[in-house]
Amino acid sequence: MFDQDALMELTDGDHELLQDLVETFLEGVPEHLRQIEEGLAAGDLEAVHRAAHALKGAVANFSAPGAFEAARALDDAARAGRAGELAPRFEELVAQLDKLGPALRSFAESR
Repeated sequence: MFDQDALMELTDGDHELLQDLVETFLEGVPEHLRQIEEGLAAGDLEAVHRAAHALKGAVANFSAPGAFEAARALDDAARAGRAGELAPRFEELVAQLDKLGPALRSFAESR
């Protein structure tokens, strides 16, 4: 789901920093997803691109290839104007984040 060693290296083994990083990420995810949903509903591909791009950057901190790739694919489709790809790409992103969130929280709490 994500690279635990890379995350520990990123936080230099600091348990409190790890928990803060995870909580900040998890608190921000719903806002990014809301922005994407609003962009999709309005047909605003630029808004989808901006929110997906920001989420892609946030996910990159966790070396989580599934969620990163899903965010990248949504970002790329929005930027390229491939509107027909957006809904399935968004669904995949949500599915990946639904798995990543609990895994990150569990890992942070176990340290």
